[in-house]
Amino acid sequence: IAVHLVGSAQDRSLPVERWQYILEEIYQRLPDHMFVFTGSSKDQQYIEGAWSSLPEHVRISVAGRVAIQELLTIYAEADCCLTVHTGNAMFINMLHARSVVNNIVGNYMYQYHFNPNAIVLFEKKNCICSRESIECFYYIDNTRYARCLYDIPDEKIISSVVLQTARAKNGGVI
Repeated sequence: IAVHLVGSAQDRSLPVERWQYILEEIYQRLPDHMFVFTGSSKDQQYIEGAWSSLPEHVRISVAGRVAIQELLTIYAEADCCLTVHTGNAMFINMLHARSVVNNIVGNYMYQYHFNPNAIVLFEKKNCICSRESIECFYYIDNTRYARCLYDIPDEKIISSVVLQTARAKNGGVI
């Protein structure tokens, strides 16, 4: 499972504690999978906080350590790519890789629906994003989080990753 948890702006991710829970639950349901974390070298501290719930033997970080060709190979060969709204999500989707994209509704720069192998998640219940304004945030512990991403239920992320890995195992069919 390729995992890209943080973008250049923190508002496109979730608090580390939520990722710890989400990753632990995915591991409990998919104990035979390896987790390969991607990102830039500045993301390493965040990654280490998020992956702390995973046993060492199932996690590796290549953040800031691989060339683009290697990164694309990791994404293309993964059973599932779990990502947030970033440029790397565009790479994943251009490859038509099996993915779970935690998306921001109001930012129309990136659209992921063209990938038939993507599960695109967002939650609009408290979202006030529009093409004119994306000032739609929660402020938690002095950190800003996009509402449409923050409000995605953890179980929805977890079950989507489990579904994508099952599709990988069954040649894309469930």
